[in-house]
Amino acid sequence: MKQDKIKKQLLSEHFIEDMQRSLEEMPEDVAKQIIDSMSEKEIYIRVSKRRMQEDYVADYIDFLWDISRDAFWKHVSATFDIKEGLLWGGDMLYIEKICKNEIPSVLLEKIIEFWVNYTSENSEAYEMDIDGLGCILKAQCVRFDQKENILKHLGEKYPDLLHSYSEQLDHFIKSDCHYNFY
Repeated sequence: MKQDKIKKQLLSEHFIEDMQRSLEEMPEDVAKQIIDSMSEKEIYIRVSKRRMQEDYVADYIDFLWDISRDAFWKHVSATFDIKEGLLWGGDMLYIEKICKNEIPSVLLEKIIEFWVNYTSENSEAYEMDIDGLGCILKAQCVRFDQKENILKHLGEKYPDLLHSYSEQLDHFIKSDCHYNFY
């Protein structure tokens, strides 16, 4: 019951940096229980309704890595929002972690969905977002042999787009990543 009260108070924080600061002051096991119990909606509100706080949101997500990998991956998943675009902020350590660690299959599928829908629905998709996605997809293919899984998902969900996205994926793999994530 006490943790419910603590969580309610924590989630009432208006700014993400205040929420992070409160989590940092808690015993790690309490902070872990609270962030692990956050619903998809609670996470989405914190990381996709950015309110000009991109740097703080990126830092907050990176902070979660050492507390709970499950919460980290769930928060990362919420950042792939077509309306908002890819989350850019801080030193992008959370993206570096995506590139240096094999990601859960659910997140890989979310990233593929973001890639296809973002570029299909947004003819003026930000080049920076596409470059960032390219770094992530390249890392997952080169470091963790995910190319076959990516193509399989594309083929099952988007058979008409498989050829063009397969070519784009090959381009990502062959190209240098413009950022230091990879």
